[in-house]
Amino acid sequence: EITTRLVGSEMCIRDSRLIVQNHAQAEALRHSDRPVAILSRALIPFTPLHKVTRREGEKLRVLCNTCELNDADIELIHNLVRELASEVTWQVLGPLPAGWEPWIEEHYRYPGHEYYLPFLASIDTDLAIVPRADTKFNRLKDNFCLLETAACAIPALVSDVGSLQSHIPAIRVRNRKVDWLAAIRLAASERSDLANFAHNARHALQDSDWLTGEIINQHLHAWLP
Repeated sequence: EITTRLVGSEMCIRDSRLIVQNHAQAEALRHSDRPVAILSRALIPFTPLHKVTRREGEKLRVLCNTCELNDADIELIHNLVRELASEVTWQVLGPLPAGWEPWIEEHYRYPGHEYYLPFLASIDTDLAIVPRADTKFNRLKDNFCLLETAACAIPALVSDVGSLQSHIPAIRVRNRKVDWLAAIRLAASERSDLANFAHNARHALQDSDWLTGEIINQHLHAWLP
């Protein structure tokens, strides 16, 4: 079942090897009859489509990228969208979940992988949220979304689950409705702290060695015969 769900999304096959994104996926496939290689996703240089000037004094703008969310993830925040509609400006990037239509003020179509980071960096938002249910399949996911938001200087509020642990600073919250509500309301009341989170996250990303050491070794192991 795990192999079936990974094919076409988080896994590819090259020269009889299974190429996966992280150690959790490699461990899940340890009994495969093919050798497994880990190739972490990496950022590419980009330029925002246009300069964003953060607006002050308005409702907190909260962005949810639904492209990689499954039903269990969406269920975590489904009721929050309605309950917080008068307190925040909801922004959705990607498919609009059923029942969210009346509460979403800004909806953006996914621009494609090549243009995603420039597009994300050009959205005028205050906070990105990443709900992730603690399911068997979700435990195999990576934390690449944190690198993306950090690269765009967008603070992130994420589920406090193992697959989203990272050296990139983020606001982590337990997967309970009351905790998500409290975290978003606290963010709305302390907007200056969000700017600090964004700065620290981007600084942590810039200090990372993404083009040397382990990443290069992963590429060599994955793609060379």
